[in-house]
Amino acid sequence: MMVVLLKGQVPAALAGLALTYAAHISGVFQFTIRLLSETESRFISVERMQTAIQVLGGSRKIFNLKMRGNQDLTFCLRVAPGCELEK
Repeated sequence: MMVVLLKGQVPAALAGLALTYAAHISGVFQFTIRLLSETESRFISVERMQTAIQVLGGSRKIFNLKMRGNQDLTFCLRVAPGCELEK
C-alpha cells in the first residue's frame, strides 16, 4: 500500500522488492496460521481422549473408537483396534 502511495518517490526496483517481500511474508503468515490450527486440533483430540479415559476409569481395551463433534462432521479421532488406554 505504501508503494502505491509513494509512487514517484520510491525507485521502481525498491518498490518491486518491497512487494515481493510482502507477498512472501503473507505466505509465511498463512502457513503459520495453518500449522497453529492443525496443532490446536490435535491437542483437542488428546483432551477428548483424556476425558473418555476418565469417564471409563482405569485401563480399558478399546476397539474401533471413533469420535466426532456432530453427526454431520467427519471423525476427529480414531483409535486403532485393540489399543490399550490407561489413566
